[in-house]
Amino acid sequence: MSIDWKRSGNNVLKGILLGRVRNGLAKLGLEKWLSRRPARLALSFSIAGLFILVGYQNCDNTRLALVKQASIENIKTNGEICAGTPSTYENYTKVMFVVDKSGSNSTTDTNKYRVNTISSFYQKHQENAFVQWGLVVFNGNTSEAYINSGSPQQPTFSADVGTVTTAITKIGTAADAGATPYKSALAMARSGINYDLTMNPGQASTYVVVFLSDGQPTDYGAPADETAIMSDVDSLVKMGRVTLSTVYYGPADAVASGRLSKMAQAGAGRFLDTNIDGRIPIDHLIGFATSEPWMIKNFYVTNLNANPCDDGSIDADSDADGLCDKDELRYNSEYKEDPTKSQRMAGMQFDPYNRNSFSATLSDAFYYKYIVYGEALPLGCTDTADSDSDLLNNCEEQFLKSTTPTGATQKWTEAMGQDADPFNFDSDGDGFTDFFEFMMTRNKSSAVDFNNLAQQYLGIRLDTILIEHRNWRNPTNAIPYDGKLRFARVNAEGQNCYSYQQTILPLYRSEAVSTAKSSGNSNLAHAANENVILFSFIQSPEKDPNGPGELRFHFQKVSASVNQVNLNLRVDQYQSYKVSADARVEP
Repeated sequence: MSIDWKRSGNNVLKGILLGRVRNGLAKLGLEKWLSRRPARLALSFSIAGLFILVGYQNCDNTRLALVKQASIENIKTNGEICAGTPSTYENYTKVMFVVDKSGSNSTTDTNKYRVNTISSFYQKHQENAFVQWGLVVFNGNTSEAYINSGSPQQPTFSADVGTVTTAITKIGTAADAGATPYKSALAMARSGINYDLTMNPGQASTYVVVFLSDGQPTDYGAPADETAIMSDVDSLVKMGRVTLSTVYYGPADAVASGRLSKMAQAGAGRFLDTNIDGRIPIDHLIGFATSEPWMIKNFYVTNLNANPCDDGSIDADSDADGLCDKDELRYNSEYKEDPTKSQRMAGMQFDPYNRNSFSATLSDAFYYKYIVYGEALPLGCTDTADSDSDLLNNCEEQFLKSTTPTGATQKWTEAMGQDADPFNFDSDGDGFTDFFEFMMTRNKSSAVDFNNLAQQYLGIRLDTILIEHRNWRNPTNAIPYDGKLRFARVNAEGQNCYSYQQTILPLYRSEAVSTAKSSGNSNLAHAANENVILFSFIQSPEKDPNGPGELRFHFQKVSASVNQVNLNLRVDQYQSYKVSADARVEP
C-alpha cells in the first residue's frame, strides 16, 4: 500500500498505530528492545509501509487486516478456491444410440438386449434436464432416425420423455431385416451431430455415440475396407467433443469383435463384447457424467486503480484506464509544447478522472497511442459493448493487433485473426485477459501474442511481471504481489481445488470517478480514496487445458484509509463469461 503520510490526518493515524504497536510490544516484555533508537526507527518505517493482508479461510468472506511490513513473512494465510462447473445450460451431454436392426438379430437378440439395456440406461438419467437423446437404426442399405426433426433421414436430439420412450420401444417392435450398413449408420450419426451444432450454436455440447451391432459391415466392400471405416470414424470424432463407444453382441467372431474394438479406440470411447463381458448394462460401457473436471489458471487479486507509470513506478490510476494520474497531468503540460502531439490532442486534454477524455468509444490509453506514436485508431467503430466481459469494448478490441499473431496451440494460432477476438476475453490463450495485458504493457500486440510472456525485462519474465503487478519499465522498482496458487485436492463434485495465498495488495489514494466517467461501467466507479479490486481467474476443461474456457470475476471497492476490510472470495458468487461459439477459437 502506498500511503502519503504527509497528507492531512495521516500523521495522526501513524501516531495511533505506532502507539498501539508500542503497547503490544511492552505487553510482550520487549520494552528494553523498544528503547533502542534503531529499533524505534525500524518499527516506525515498518508501520509506514503498511500492506493489506489477504487471509483466505475455506472460500468464506475474507478478512483483510493492516499489518506491519516486517510481520508479513511470519503470517500464514490459508484457504481454498475450487473450479466451478460451467453453467449447466451451456454444458449438455447428448447421447446418440446407433442400433443394428439387421435380419440376424432375430436369432442373436432373442432376449431383447438392445431394448432392455438402452431403456434401463435411459430411465436412470431421464430426469436430468441437461441430457438429450438421439436414436438411429440401420439395416438393409440405409439408416433411419427414430428421433428426428420431422424427417426419418434427419436425426436430432430430444429430452421429451414420450419421444425418447417411443423411439426405444420401437427397436423391439419394428421388424429386424436386411444387411448391416455401417457406413450409412456412421454417416447418419455425423448428420445428426452436425444438425445439432447448427441449430444450437450457443451450447457447448458433449456428444456420446454408442454403436451396437451383432455382425460385420456390408457396405464397405468384401472384404470390408478397414481404412475407409477408420476414416469415417475419424471424421465423426473430429466434429468436436465427440466420442464413439461400441458394443458387439453377436456370436463369437474375432474379426467382427476386433473391428468394433478398433472403432472404439479410434473414437476415444470404450468397447464391450458380450461374449467376454456378458450382457452388462450400458452404464459400465459409457459411465458418462453431465459435468467434467475443470482447472484454474492464473487466479489473481489486483488493484485496478494502481498501474505502471512512465517513470518505472506503480502509482494511482483513478479512472483505471492504464495511465497513472500523475502522467496524465504531465502529458497535458508537456504535450502542449510539442506541435505534433498538441495537434493530435485537438484542443482536448487528458483527464485522470475520466476514462474517455477524448472519445466515448475509446479510453485514454488508446488515444495516448495515437497522440504519442500516431497509431491509427478505429474511429469509425461505434460498438461500445463489452461482449466478452474483459473490460475492453468491441472498438478497443479492434485496436489490439499483431501481424504475426500466436496462440496457445497451432490450432489456436490458425484460427486467430490479427486483431483481438471480441468474443474471447483471452484472445491468445495465455491465461491473461486482453484488457489486463494491454493495461499493464500498453502494447497493442500483447493480447494476441502468446510468446510475449517469455520476454524478459531486467531478467524478469513478463508473465511474472503481470501476475506480480510490477512495472515492466523497471520491474525491480515495485512492491510485487505475492499471490500463490497451488493444487490442493479434488472436491465431491469432481472439480479441482487450490490453495491460494497472498499477503500483499498495495492501495493508493485516488480521486472519485463516476459511472459516467468510467466508460459507463459502474464496476469501475468509486468514491474518493477508494480502490476497485478485481478478483479474476480463467478456468478451462481439464481435458483441454489450452482450449478456450470461462472467465470468472468479481469487483470490490476498498477504502485506502481503513484499518481492515472484508473481501468476498466466494467464487461461486462471481460473475462469469464462457467463451461462446461466436469466438474464432471454438470452445
